[in-house]
Amino acid sequence: MKISNALSVFLVCIATFSGLVWPDETHASNFTIPESELLSSEFSTKAYGPATVVRSDAPGDAVDFAFTGLTYSGTGMKDAYPVATVYGQIIPSHGNGDFSNFSGYELRIQNLDSQAVNVSLFINTGFTGPSGNPPNTPANDTFWQSPWTNILPGQIYILVLDFNNAQPWNIQDNPAPHTQGSNGVFTSINAYDRTEVSGIGFQVYSSDNSDATIRVRPVLKVPPGAPTGLAATAAVGEILLDWNDNNEWDLTGYNLYRSTTPGSDYSKQNSSLVTISSYTDSNVSFGTTYYYVVTAVDIDANESNYSGEVSSMPKITINAGAALREWWTGISGDDVNSLTSDINYPDNPAGRALLLILEGPENWQDNYGTRIRGYLYPPSDGDYTFWIASDANSELWLSSDANSANAVRIAYVSGYTDSREWNKYPEQESTAISLVGAQKYYIEVLHKADIDNDNVAVAWQGPGIAQQVINGFYLSPCCLEFEVFAGFASQWEQNGCNAGNDWCDGFDFSRNGSVELDDLKAFTDGWLDGI
Repeated sequence: MKISNALSVFLVCIATFSGLVWPDETHASNFTIPESELLSSEFSTKAYGPATVVRSDAPGDAVDFAFTGLTYSGTGMKDAYPVATVYGQIIPSHGNGDFSNFSGYELRIQNLDSQAVNVSLFINTGFTGPSGNPPNTPANDTFWQSPWTNILPGQIYILVLDFNNAQPWNIQDNPAPHTQGSNGVFTSINAYDRTEVSGIGFQVYSSDNSDATIRVRPVLKVPPGAPTGLAATAAVGEILLDWNDNNEWDLTGYNLYRSTTPGSDYSKQNSSLVTISSYTDSNVSFGTTYYYVVTAVDIDANESNYSGEVSSMPKITINAGAALREWWTGISGDDVNSLTSDINYPDNPAGRALLLILEGPENWQDNYGTRIRGYLYPPSDGDYTFWIASDANSELWLSSDANSANAVRIAYVSGYTDSREWNKYPEQESTAISLVGAQKYYIEVLHKADIDNDNVAVAWQGPGIAQQVINGFYLSPCCLEFEVFAGFASQWEQNGCNAGNDWCDGFDFSRNGSVELDDLKAFTDGWLDGI
């Protein structure tokens, strides 16, 4: 019998249905049975052994082999081509028996049974005759095999008979200049033998299970189709990806790739295959745009081309997207102290409103003071610089955290500037301040207007942000009081909100044209922030 009693595991790739794992390798140098041949006639001949075999086609390009009466001695199945029956025959398959361009022979084997089964691959090589020695010797050959692999129930292996490390049997029947060596010793299949392959197959044995069923299929080289319908949705602190299911029967999962550069420099984000057609990317920085593509991977680790690219930026936080503006009227003077010393400050403002950006109205009225406050959420870690512009005096305060008691003055205007005139006085600009992405920082603006022109605005610059007025996207209002709910109530279910009416006085937080339940939630979140 042409098998070895020594049991060893030749594991090139192991997987289970619950989580297939494939090595980073290419199968380009290994020979695999063509798909059409496997379905039509491959391995339909029992070469030897005690078991009976029933062969049947399975889904896709697979074939099932049901063995009855297996024993320890083993049963072999080989290809249907009569390549070794006639001396000098031209082999009608597998490149006329020439495997010199391959470094191994491989198959994918799945154990469909409830018990373990042992499988090994084999080939027959070494015609004698015109190219052999002596030329008139009958066509004896050498039987080569891979080590036996024990396959557990449900497991899938890619088995490889390595031509550079194979186990020969009946080697004495194959005289020089063919393979030299000893039976049962791993050695290389030499150049002569690789051009004189007379049969290929696999063999099965079981020491504790007389019956077994295995599924055999080639290791495909054709990748799946690229996934379609990829879409990215921004969420708070993450980006949600979704795409259409691929319909290949042998699909095992997907890889998700990301870049911060459109069209290039993608890196894989998943450590193992994604087994559903969606993915949540939580490893993101606020203020950064990410570009995504996805690929499909089959059971043989063939990977598709990239899908179409999509991009998105994570949302900063669940906030009201605004800052609270309060004002006190009938106060003369142009210095901030005239505001903060007024008898009605800070508890009795004349009015309150929400600002969609950190900027007050321009040329609004005379002799008033303003306090604008809220929470600032930097989009990412880094150094940020702030500017304030106003007519007349103003101060900009920033805390090291969400506590207003820790706020310090970082910039101010002691005269007046035009609207958004950032560089009139050096003290308008703060030093670079290190902030942590997505952390909440208390921010406050104090502004005093006298007569004629009036304005106030705050700008910033930082990682991924050019100098610009701070948008409500990075803000939530601080310290909302119950009186502010009256303003919200007056806009409830209002339609026609747009930039022209300041999105219904700032209460259309979602900017969708109407004040609805989502805006109530955002408003309430902002109010609770200040309690």
